[in-house]
Formats: sequence, C-alpha cells, structure tokens
Amino acid sequence: MSTDPNQFFLETLPSLFTRGVEALAADAQAQARLADIRAARGAVQIVLEGEGGAEIFLAVENGTMRGVSARPDLPLRFCVAVSREAASGALGMLEESGNLGHDKAPLRVAGLASGKMDKLIAKEKLAFHVIVKNVPDLDSVTVRVGVGVEGLPETPGFTVTVDYDDLEEVRTGELTPQQLFMKKLKIVGDASRAMTLAMTMMQQQQKR
Repeated sequence: MSTDPNQFFLETLPSLFTRGVEALAADAQAQARLADIRAARGAVQIVLEGEGGAEIFLAVENGTMRGVSARPDLPLRFCVAVSREAASGALGMLEESGNLGHDKAPLRVAGLASGKMDKLIAKEKLAFHVIVKNVPDLDSVTVRVGVGVEGLPETPGFTVTVDYDDLEEVRTGELTPQQLFMKKLKIVGDASRAMTLAMTMMQQQQKR
C-alpha cells in the first residue's frame, strides 16, 4: 500500500473507504451505521506543504469518497495543513505497524464519515494549531487545522502541544484518547469549545 501522501489521499484512502462501505452494505446488522455514513456530505481540504506537496480535497457524498485536486461543490468541514515530509513519515509508521493493512482498516476509514458528525461540526468555527514535539527525525511538527472555516487561518484561536510518545501510547492502546485530552495536552488560548466538541465526537464514535 502506497505511503506517498499525495497518492494516499487521492487514491488509497478513497479505495479503503469504498471497501468499508461495501462491507457494511453486506452486513445486515450494520445498516444503521451505513445509513449514517451515507448521510455524510462535505469536503476536507488537505494541504501538503513543502517540496512535492499539493492541495487535495476529499469529497464525501452518498456513501462515496473521491480524492480531487479542485475544491468540490460541497460544504468544507475540515481544513488541515502539514508538511509533506511529516505526512509521509506518519503514513510510513502506520504501514509498519500494520494499521493500514489491517482487515478492519476499510471499516475504520468508512466510519470517518457521519451525518451526525456533520451536524455537530456545522455549528462550529474553530482554527487552531497542533504542535507535536519530539517527532523522530523531524523534532517538531506543526499541523494547522480549521473546522467549519473557509481556508486555513494563519493565526490560531489556540495552540495544542503534545508529545509524540503520548500519541504513540494512544496508538498502542496504553493511553485512551480521553486520557490524552484530559491529562497530556498543553493548551495555550481558549480551547474550551473545541474540547467539548472533541469529547462529543468521541462519544458519538463509541456509540456506533
């Protein structure tokens, strides 16, 4: 499976999404979850910065996902900007861990779409930076994020700093996402609304 970020977002992720939807469609017990995924409608903007980078949009509608280079005529739910080098490193680690090739990977990718989540996000306008410290070979990585905004603001409403090792503990199951949010994040600025939204989204995900 390709870990080239450009190819991953344009081709690999949509392919995993399609396989996940097909698996749910064949499962009589999963029709409510499938209906929620098919109700999702929106786009995610991904900006891969640096040499070889690109601007990519993931368009989700009617239970399908497309990776495209031009913005689709859909509500923009998320904007994310990160260096192409950091994205490549993250995908490489996911590949090495077996997460990308796991049998449940398509279902997890399909589960990223949710009509219920869309309704939650539609009420928000947030802009923030996430700084990941002590990243192997990269030291510090900054991810710029916008929720419910048009484009990526340069000035964040708040900044979240997290250590790479803490993220690794979440990936391996040694730390829950809730523990990460409550105990490990360092926040500068008013992130109260964002934290409430994140916790609500995690609760909704667990119900599915």
